[in-house]
Amino acid sequence: MTDFKSEFAGLLKSQEDIDTHLNGTMLLKSHYTTYSFDIGSQVWLDCNDSSICEVYLFLTCFCIVLFSAEVLPIFRMPKDKKKDDITELDHVDRNLSSLSGIPNLLQMTSLTRLTLSHNKLTSIPASIAELENLQVLTLWNNLIEELPSSISSLAKLRILNVGMNRLSLLPRGFGSFKSLEILDLTYNNLNERSLPGNFFFMESLRALYLGDNDFEMLPGDVQHLKNLQILVFRDNDLLSLPPELGSLSLLKELHLQGNRLSTLPPEIGKLDLIGPKQVLRLEHNPWVPSIQEQFDADGAQGVMQYLRSDNYKYLYGRQSLKNGPQTFGLVVMDGDVLVIVYSSGFPCLMKYCYGKDCEIADN
Repeated sequence: MTDFKSEFAGLLKSQEDIDTHLNGTMLLKSHYTTYSFDIGSQVWLDCNDSSICEVYLFLTCFCIVLFSAEVLPIFRMPKDKKKDDITELDHVDRNLSSLSGIPNLLQMTSLTRLTLSHNKLTSIPASIAELENLQVLTLWNNLIEELPSSISSLAKLRILNVGMNRLSLLPRGFGSFKSLEILDLTYNNLNERSLPGNFFFMESLRALYLGDNDFEMLPGDVQHLKNLQILVFRDNDLLSLPPELGSLSLLKELHLQGNRLSTLPPEIGKLDLIGPKQVLRLEHNPWVPSIQEQFDADGAQGVMQYLRSDNYKYLYGRQSLKNGPQTFGLVVMDGDVLVIVYSSGFPCLMKYCYGKDCEIADN
């Protein structure tokens, strides 16, 4: 057999970080390199090299995905392949600035996977909702500044990757996805004020990536993500965490490295985050001396044991009291509506009290 490793350069995606699996679903972290080649008349490709994790072949816009085999046959699709039979479409690194650059895209009603990474897209049209069978949408590394509210009406969407874009606000109702399991919003300009009220009510969500953004707090509504197994908040500006985080009993990975955390609520100690299949990342935070000592001595395991101790619970409670009584301020909105803002003792935990009846409403 011909040595195609030297003859072919690509459409091979070499994954840097391919060791994460979630209930049989492979989580591709979007760090890959794409190469192009003219396949000509060749019909075989040697995939002995373990760095090859995906092979894509386009013939009349059709995609074949092949995983983990030694020698894989690659077949040509018939030239009369109908656009409404296409299930997977990969337009990576095509210099696209608009979806209009993909002819008849919205007529591909059978499409289940759409990959548009490494382009120059600035927005996604509301008509994306017409792809009603879409299950995987990858928009990694574009210039997207906003998403349409209609995107959450994609009832079958399981994986949405909008990492490395320019998002500073998510549309109203964004948390209405019915089947979403993996959401990657890494490397954007998001913060707690960017999220719609229903964001943390996606009950089907199992992995949430919000690393490399601008969050200072994590709302207590995170407790509603009952099926969450992976939560990534690395490299933000987090000052505190809500005790409700400790109620996520299925959580197996928690990434908090590179923030401004000094303490952790004792409830975090209830989580099962220590073991060969669990991940807890705490480095590069300005911890109070007692936590830092535990981390230096025994790493994350030492910190978790300390959080469960009566001594830490006592010190944490005293620290809460030490912050003193709540302070208030008034802001006038729309001329006659008063907003009372008060702090709960920990930085950035805010609630608002609106107008006449002082009905409490979460931010």
